[in-house]
Amino acid sequence: METVVTPDEWMTRGETRVRGDRKSLIVWSGIPGEPAKVKIYGRGQHQDRARFLAPAGKPDPKRRKPPCDKYDRCGGCPIMHLKPKAQSDVRLEIVRGLFAGRGLADFAPT
Repeated sequence: METVVTPDEWMTRGETRVRGDRKSLIVWSGIPGEPAKVKIYGRGQHQDRARFLAPAGKPDPKRRKPPCDKYDRCGGCPIMHLKPKAQSDVRLEIVRGLFAGRGLADFAPT
């Protein structure tokens, strides 16, 4: 099933999440704040899974075409769809979020 969603946040592995009333939608190759056409391929009890198909409007300036032709099939580099500087920023944001979630925001890397 295809639909349009706007991811809310990064997940710890590099995927994005769309928070729903009852369950979340995990989006492969999404970018928080970027409306996207996605294809839902998995339905679970607590979360569904989807793959990015195309931007639903203007693409985020951090987005690029992944340089690896195995990107979607492999799944080993979940933020490869971002430009290199954006990848570094996302990794840092994910780590800061993990620290903050455990009450250690003061000790997070800067």
